[in-house]
Amino acid sequence: TMWSPSVNKPLVNMFCHGSSVGAIAVSRNGNELITTGRDGKLSIWDVRTYKRLHSYYTTRPPQSIDVSQTGLLAVTCGYRVQIWKDALRTKAQSPYMVHERPGDDIASVAFRPYEDVLGLGHSSGVETILVPGAGLANYDAFEANPFESTRQRRETVVHSLLEKLQPDMITLDPTAIGGVDSAPLAVQKSEREAEHEERVAKEKNRMRGRNRIGKRIKRKHRNIMTEAREKQREQNERERKERLENAGEVAKKIEEAAPVFRRFAKRQLSGNF
Repeated sequence: TMWSPSVNKPLVNMFCHGSSVGAIAVSRNGNELITTGRDGKLSIWDVRTYKRLHSYYTTRPPQSIDVSQTGLLAVTCGYRVQIWKDALRTKAQSPYMVHERPGDDIASVAFRPYEDVLGLGHSSGVETILVPGAGLANYDAFEANPFESTRQRRETVVHSLLEKLQPDMITLDPTAIGGVDSAPLAVQKSEREAEHEERVAKEKNRMRGRNRIGKRIKRKHRNIMTEAREKQREQNERERKERLENAGEVAKKIEEAAPVFRRFAKRQLSGNF
């Protein structure tokens, strides 16, 4: 059966095998469906028409199957793994590769993306083998980036969620557009102040160092003249004048106490040359 997340009933019912289904896999493009049964039969289906393309028979009932990015099909048959090439679109005559582990029962297989590696899980542990041509040599970063950062992965998740939304779900509330807030001004002011304090508290807890919220607010309100800022400016002006007066008095005292140093003062040039 094939299901959809938005429907509570199966969309498609397919009779694939005369016995129970052992494993299912889907090709990378989503057009082919591969199923295996307990009768030792492996079938390739066209998902677009729900018709069987061709079938293969194995020595033992397959336990696990997997499809690589390039279309290679790996099938487990007891202690043996068969790898088929171009077996989805056309009828292959013989396997591309065969790997055996006598004495072990291979339970699962999986291809590694963008690598020519096939992972095997058997009764003795885990094993990897090389399968030439299994992985894509060049990847599309807009489709799947194996080296994406945390930020890129987050953006990919957001884009995928937005693509799932239906266009009719992204609408504005017509009752809220052009409306008037009937609350008193005092209530609106208190709400705005509470919202501002909450936002400042969040940023204060989050920001540290050079760009913390206190310095950001100071930089933002640097050119706003308030009563406290005006008093501080006046006090700075008084202190500057006092410093200049003290400096003048000190210079005057030095000149009176040591007139001999007048020869080093700058003289104004006058007369004819």
